[in-house]
Amino acid sequence: MQSTQGHPCHKLLGASDRPLCHTAPSGEEAWSYYKVMIPLDKIRTCSSEIMTENPSRKYIQIVTTDEHVFWFMGFVNFEKALQNISNSMPSFKEAGSPVEPVVA
Repeated sequence: MQSTQGHPCHKLLGASDRPLCHTAPSGEEAWSYYKVMIPLDKIRTCSSEIMTENPSRKYIQIVTTDEHVFWFMGFVNFEKALQNISNSMPSFKEAGSPVEPVVA
């Protein structure tokens, strides 16, 4: 576990507010909350997206250096999240900028 008391943690963290259903090793259905922690130096691109047909739907897309793509949504304060990420990352793209396509 890292602490921010002595030095900052240079990671992006996202956590679910609803559990995901999956099959447990026993074969039974299980529900789990999940969290994603991405070190900032492993983020290749970061961009914000606001859906034109529904402006209340706001997303942040993260693409890692190993080509994994994460979409974060459901922010308590989207604007503050954008500000914090953009202050942490020089490669941040504001809403309306094109998102680089990722081919896996």
